[in-house]
Amino acid sequence: MSDPAGAGQAPSAPAVAVDSTAILFPDTWEGTVDVCFDGHRVWSFAPGRQRRRADEGRREARWPRALHRYLHGETELCLRDHVSQVDRAVLTVRFDDSEGRVSFKDSSGHLLALDKWDNLVRTFDHKAENYGSDLLEDLDELFRVMHHEVGVNAYLAYGSLLGAVRSGKFIPHDTDGDIAYVSRHETPAKIVMEAYEVEHALRRLGWSTNRLTSGFMQVWRPGRTIASHIDIFTSYFSGDHFAIDRWIRGTAEKSDVLPLGEVTLEGHTYPAPARPETILELTYGPSWLVPDPSFKFRQPKETIERARGWMGEHRWISGGRPSPGDVAVPPTEVVAPAPFARWTATQLAADEVVLELGCRSGVDAVCLAKSGASIRGVDHMADQLRFAKERAREAGVDAQFERVSLSDLRGMVSLAAEHARHAREGRPRAIYSRGVIERLRPEGRKCAWLTARTALGHGGRMFLEISDPTKVDQVLAEAVDRGATVELRETAPGGEDQPPSTRCVLSW
Repeated sequence: MSDPAGAGQAPSAPAVAVDSTAILFPDTWEGTVDVCFDGHRVWSFAPGRQRRRADEGRREARWPRALHRYLHGETELCLRDHVSQVDRAVLTVRFDDSEGRVSFKDSSGHLLALDKWDNLVRTFDHKAENYGSDLLEDLDELFRVMHHEVGVNAYLAYGSLLGAVRSGKFIPHDTDGDIAYVSRHETPAKIVMEAYEVEHALRRLGWSTNRLTSGFMQVWRPGRTIASHIDIFTSYFSGDHFAIDRWIRGTAEKSDVLPLGEVTLEGHTYPAPARPETILELTYGPSWLVPDPSFKFRQPKETIERARGWMGEHRWISGGRPSPGDVAVPPTEVVAPAPFARWTATQLAADEVVLELGCRSGVDAVCLAKSGASIRGVDHMADQLRFAKERAREAGVDAQFERVSLSDLRGMVSLAAEHARHAREGRPRAIYSRGVIERLRPEGRKCAWLTARTALGHGGRMFLEISDPTKVDQVLAEAVDRGATVELRETAPGGEDQPPSTRCVLSW
């Protein structure tokens, strides 16, 4: 571990120490601590929620899994009190012998930070200046549409409401816009039916949608992509309780919400609950006024289970939210295919048929198709698929794309059965997947292995890149348990600002 000399500690205080596993810090620390790499805040943690080390007078904050693959090379690590912005410790840390500085960037060079779901994403403090102005324009139009054309009482919610009430500005560590609307009903069936009516109305007006549960969808304005989405949540009263999708449920009066009031966000006036402080306390707890980027929802199990029964589970799952490399890339933007795609293209036969799991915007698919292979790409993101179709059409290659959730057992097995039929034609078969399988939930990976076994039995190959080094052994063990043979496993060099990955070839 790296131990700073002094690091701002009193002589009797336990020292701060850092290695690739965890940060050790004095047990006396309170509040919220920002973890900055070369001045860039990547993560924040609450000291009091971390595990206490026995007989050391210290606690340890273990690195979130999403950061592991980036902890290579050297950095100036600063541990800073979030509220006061006072540095508690500054030290030089070398995680391994890799050259260069630790870097948290996506494939386009944008800085990333962890959100409250422990996903590495772009936050407001690192997005382009026009993102905030575009989002405000979209919120203006969405509220107009929701109130005057869809006919529901919509209002700012979650982080957008919190920022408006707390400071009148976007929260720097937030990532998108949030609104909710008040259902006119109190019974589950009618609430859900109304939610789909709202979605259908928005689609008729030209908005694109991506529904995750019956109470939660993402929408984006005509001409935008899902990267500019706004979250819409269904809120409802049930007896003397008020709920918003699955994350908020508590005692509230209808007069706390209706009639709607107003708040100001970045100079724009938006609808808000009549008493926003009441809703914010239900959402974030009694300390909601204190900035805390380490906040995570910790709802009682019965709250989550009730909401799951009413509103269902996430329908389109790729392991959670899109990863940093999953930003939709329009066909007008020239992007090089991934090194793994270029390598796989050299391994394919000219008449090979390839099923790509998680095809994104079709950049890799076009690269594979130029080898002469026929590509069928699937993804759950509608805007990605639209770009993929346009990109393949402009490139003049044999590539087809369709929207399927990788966790939809019926849809995936149907695809696998169709893929297996190519064996009768004597054509070689393959599956290609880059940085996706390890991000799926357990049920999603089970679906992926069944798909692979069905599609590739008796002669097919799966070209698999695993981006998270901590999951390689687990993923391959699962594949072997389901009949796979690991033909190849090797470390592949990373690209610019990208750490190394593991490339594999499996057969069934």
